[in-house]
Amino acid sequence: MDVREVLKRNRLFEKFSDTGVALIATVADLREFPPGTPIFVENMLGESLFIVARGKVEFRVQAGQVNVALEQIGPGEHFGQLCLIKPGPRQVGAVAVGDCALIEIARRPFLKLQSQKPQACLKLQLAICEDYVDAASAAAGLMRQVLGLR
Repeated sequence: MDVREVLKRNRLFEKFSDTGVALIATVADLREFPPGTPIFVENMLGESLFIVARGKVEFRVQAGQVNVALEQIGPGEHFGQLCLIKPGPRQVGAVAVGDCALIEIARRPFLKLQSQKPQACLKLQLAICEDYVDAASAAAGLMRQVLGLR
């Protein structure tokens, strides 16, 4: 599986040139997860952005003694991206559904690349910020709908 091709299909990289994608690919690793394997757990320090290359990932949250499934995402989608901007605890857990392959961009190699190739890294950070603003706007719209404000 070609890491660069997976990156190109992800919306965070839609404005990247082939050269920019190739630069980020130098700090990206392909990781395989068997079915049911935790990718990370709730409250764990977030240190990586993940892009689903194959399979699905399910997000879960602990509610007392019950682990509640929230959502599943599939190929081409990403998660954990905010840790490349600012590390912090994971708000949910993530588990592989079926055989799963993920592209991981870890914070430390990313920061090292940032000192060498700041333009490509800044471009990714800006894409992450835009993605976050879009998600926050969608969530605000949904909240207004739920509250009957629209």
